[in-house]
Amino acid sequence: MVNNMEQFYRADAEQSVIGGVMLNANSDKALTALEMLNPSDFYLRQHQQIWKAIRQLFSANYQIDIVTVADQLERDEADHDIRFSYLGEISKNTPSQSNVHVYAKIVKDHAKLRNALSSLFDACEAIHDKTANPTDRINTALSVVAGIGADDAQDELKDPSDVAM
Repeated sequence: MVNNMEQFYRADAEQSVIGGVMLNANSDKALTALEMLNPSDFYLRQHQQIWKAIRQLFSANYQIDIVTVADQLERDEADHDIRFSYLGEISKNTPSQSNVHVYAKIVKDHAKLRNALSSLFDACEAIHDKTANPTDRINTALSVVAGIGADDAQDELKDPSDVAM
């Protein structure tokens, strides 16, 4: 099995949530997105940096728009491939600001899947750890797997023993 995280993200959803917030950060739906998402929920590094800048502006009660985000990115010394024109393209290509909360949920759901997959890879590594005895290897793997979704209690994840195989 190949570690292919790329299938667990949607660039269009990431761009649309960023664009939607830059277009109107004061809407209830944008506020929902700002509360729901962390920079680490974004797959692409440049989107992580943009969201970090947006969150910094939000926390400081500054207006959020293309100019203020670009300025914050410059202060943060973010990657130079994030240009003002890229922020403009994101805003221009945002399908609908009124759906920003939906785009945020898509981004969050894909982040959850990436995190779960990463934990499963960690569990596999624990099983393959020849320096530990078999019982410790199994217990470590089970502990890692049990932690999947631990931060998502509100999403009503099922106990593994309740899921039929």
